[in-house]
Amino acid sequence: MKDNIETIVDDFLLYRRITIEELHDKCLGQDITTEHFNRLLYPVLRGSNYRNERFKCFIALYDASSKRDPKVSFMAFKDAYCGSDNIYNQIKDSPYPFDIKSFVRSMQQKINLYECMTEEEKIFFDDLQKRERFEIYRGMSDEEYSSGNYGISWSLCEQTAWQYAHFKKNNIQGEVGVKWLTISGRDIVTVFSVQEWNGGEPKIEIIYLGR
Repeated sequence: MKDNIETIVDDFLLYRRITIEELHDKCLGQDITTEHFNRLLYPVLRGSNYRNERFKCFIALYDASSKRDPKVSFMAFKDAYCGSDNIYNQIKDSPYPFDIKSFVRSMQQKINLYECMTEEEKIFFDDLQKRERFEIYRGMSDEEYSSGNYGISWSLCEQTAWQYAHFKKNNIQGEVGVKWLTISGRDIVTVFSVQEWNGGEPKIEIIYLGR
């Protein structure tokens, strides 16, 4: 008999008796609600840098969930994405397959992403929608640049992109640089207000999947 989901939450949060992989196995086939996502993605763990585990935890929970309600899933994804460091290594290290662009595209088809924005994000997004042409920037490794398969987070500020590329916690290997693209406001999927790791003011990132 499967453990009660509340017992699983308590084991993971209070006692850390189980790993993320064990958390996945215990949650497999269960209905993971918004409350469960919130509690599991934002535990208060003394001495733990959970920003380096949060997105991996989201992937495990999403893979295990039985219902995968689109809005619940997207809001959990957004919270995990905005509160994580080194996301692409977390995806790479996850034992559960997760394609971030495919996920966002599928959510576009299922829910209204505009309704998932905060009021501040809506103001920023609405302003961009009025612009016909403008530049966006992304800090990246040479490997990412050469692949042509760029990440989804972009900035209006070149300096912010440089700061991202040199941010130690993102653990970008090798040489780094900034890629810029000229796009239209209609090309943007959504925007995320991302919390700074040091508790500073959130920065709004443009979510762009490419043409």
